[in-house]
Amino acid sequence: MPTEEQKRGALRAERAYVEDMKKRKREGTMTNWHGHPDWQMMDSRMTMEHLGLIPFFLMVDDPRSAREQFEARYISGWNPTTGFKMSRDHSIRYPGDPPLRPLAMCKLRDETIFFYRHSWVVVVQRDGSYEACRMD
Repeated sequence: MPTEEQKRGALRAERAYVEDMKKRKREGTMTNWHGHPDWQMMDSRMTMEHLGLIPFFLMVDDPRSAREQFEARYISGWNPTTGFKMSRDHSIRYPGDPPLRPLAMCKLRDETIFFYRHSWVVVVQRDGSYEACRMD
């Protein structure tokens, strides 16, 4: 049976772990066990399998931007499509098409990466600028 001191030590360690995870999430350095950013599903029907290989193109310990990492690791590179407009809720709309809501997202340092239906990926910078690329 653990002593009171052991219980208090375990509770302190658990609190420190939770605080570290909160800090890493804020900083965009939260990773899964492979060193890739931790993706959050924004639609209850989404799974990691829907993202295909996209999560594997980003590495937290790689100092390059998401755009540069996609360019280097995705077979077709990063080829942004212009004309998309992003709403405050991060939905994107291309002229003449219905809006697409984000299905998943992750943080990579100061960038936020969103995944949409039809394999659209949008990288949003801290200043709000963004680029969209189809990665199928």
